[in-house]
Amino acid sequence: MRKLFIATLGCYLLFACTQPLHLQRHEGGLESLQKVSPDPQAEAMIAPYKKEIDAKMKEPLGNAATDMPKVRGELETLLGNFVADLVLEITRQRLPEQAVDACLLNSGGLRASIAKGPVLLEDVFSLMPFDNLVVLVRLSEKDMMRLFDYLADHPGTPISGIRMEIEDGNPDDMEIAGIDWEDDKEARRPCWIVTSDFLAGGGDHMNFLTEPLERIETGWLLRDVIAAYIREKNKQGLAVESTLDGRMRYDID
Repeated sequence: MRKLFIATLGCYLLFACTQPLHLQRHEGGLESLQKVSPDPQAEAMIAPYKKEIDAKMKEPLGNAATDMPKVRGELETLLGNFVADLVLEITRQRLPEQAVDACLLNSGGLRASIAKGPVLLEDVFSLMPFDNLVVLVRLSEKDMMRLFDYLADHPGTPISGIRMEIEDGNPDDMEIAGIDWEDDKEARRPCWIVTSDFLAGGGDHMNFLTEPLERIETGWLLRDVIAAYIREKNKQGLAVESTLDGRMRYDID
């Protein structure tokens, strides 16, 4: 529906002028679009699609038991834990034959808070406005260590299935899917990480994700996964919630 609206608007703008126009020279400053009056013909053409899209965005998905604010400067956040946990849970449900050890996202990709109370589809679009896709990457032991180093340098990164401390800016006491990476070197193995295609392409400087041993494309929009999770919990009569459980912590010894 959204693509239909954008395509329709694009066609109108493309063919609205009967004569081709070519910019030869521009002088002076830029004029604010806020001073430009809407074109009644364009508004009338768009109105039916806008009405349909607006109605779709008001679809109730479920309820949130607590506020999950977008905050910075924290080792872990309710919002980051919520999204990382649900992505890991849904991926394991949909791919039961595929081992998935952990989820790694980026706090910058979560653009808005979720407030306590009703959650609408438009809230999920505000939270995740990008068309990021869910992918799985299998990382070598070397790249897993680079992942832990990244987390130590970027506290607050949303994770699930991983627990670790930060000591003097370095990763410490790392665990993933029951593997003790700090002390049990014999138990270490390549791990499957679920993340977004943006990050798997090296976004937010996560270069350790770009050359995995294996990669699986799911084709799922991350936004759709979030919405599906909230809908499913609502069908079960449950409100979505999140907790801070110390998955990221500073060494205070």
